[in-house]
Amino acid sequence: MNHRMKSELQSYYEFWFGLNEIYERWAKAQGLTSNALFVLYTINEYPDRCTPSVLCKSLLLSKQTINSILNRLERDGYIQRSEAQQDRRSRFITFTPEGKAYAKRILDALYQFEEEAFSRLSDAQRSAMLDTSHGFLQEMRRAFPGPALRSQK
Repeated sequence: MNHRMKSELQSYYEFWFGLNEIYERWAKAQGLTSNALFVLYTINEYPDRCTPSVLCKSLLLSKQTINSILNRLERDGYIQRSEAQQDRRSRFITFTPEGKAYAKRILDALYQFEEEAFSRLSDAQRSAMLDTSHGFLQEMRRAFPGPALRSQK
């Protein structure tokens, strides 16, 4: 690997790990792990059709990790699981009224601080960041040596 490319990849990892640290620390301040935070986010994004399978696929977490998080959220009264009519083996996950308020409070605060950070970038910087990130993701999928990877949620 050439020196410049290695340096650029190291810079990318510094960005990636730094961003993960911010989300982990922010989630911890809310009494959550980043995994639990993103489970709340995903349930919120898939109302009435969120299943453990959707969570596993969207977040790339194991069934055990997802079930552990769901068990805690259910025990705390924030979610409920109900049988899918079409497939009784499948369970839909929805917020209880308390869970909806809980998730709204947490996710609204998250969106506020993300929006503040995003708004500090110019339109051109945001557009370039998103275009470049999506381009890099597409090239990583093409370069991946294993079986084809999913292209979208």
